[in-house]
Amino acid sequence: LVSDRSVIGENVEVTLRRSIVHWLAVQDFTYSQIQEKISGSLFSSASPNTELDDQERFQQCLELVSTFRAPAGSSLGRYTLKDECWHEIDLLFLHWSRQERQKVLANYGSFYEFKVKQDPDFFSNALKNRFSESTYPPSSHFPPPKDLSAEPIYRAFRKLPENMLSSRTLHWVVFSVLYNTLVGANNRTSDTLIHTALRLLEMCVQFSNNL
Repeated sequence: LVSDRSVIGENVEVTLRRSIVHWLAVQDFTYSQIQEKISGSLFSSASPNTELDDQERFQQCLELVSTFRAPAGSSLGRYTLKDECWHEIDLLFLHWSRQERQKVLANYGSFYEFKVKQDPDFFSNALKNRFSESTYPPSSHFPPPKDLSAEPIYRAFRKLPENMLSSRTLHWVVFSVLYNTLVGANNRTSDTLIHTALRLLEMCVQFSNNL
């Protein structure tokens, strides 16, 4: 609820964009494959006109965030994520499996190494554009954080992110994961837990700086 506002404030276009971006971060997809990955709740079959509007919205959003790779030989044409959209990746995306999350991390690391050689300032400039006073150094391991203060949210839920991230219980859980990692208690932690704990800690710091 802190980083995914799909049910507490954001519109369908934003939800659709985030879904397409995050699935293309896993791998390149054909048109039909990426359609299948998108939640059916984003589309309505109430009437032919509504369905047509949904397809047009999907196509427009897909073109904004991806580049089409034409078919080669017997292979089908596929859509690949645009470079600038890698900044939108959130490792807490709800619909990935553990394997898909690991694949995204590997893909991001490969993209980072390639892009830094091509444009050394690509990631630092993106951070400056997102945060006026950024203290986040570019990382080859994690995508840059989102500016959560700019994320849409219904008035009734405006205090929810702050209340959740200031919870002592949440802080205890994050501390426990990081402590078990540092002392080598491998049976009590995992890569997924570590990534989640670090992301939550990052959001806690970001919200405390905005208070």
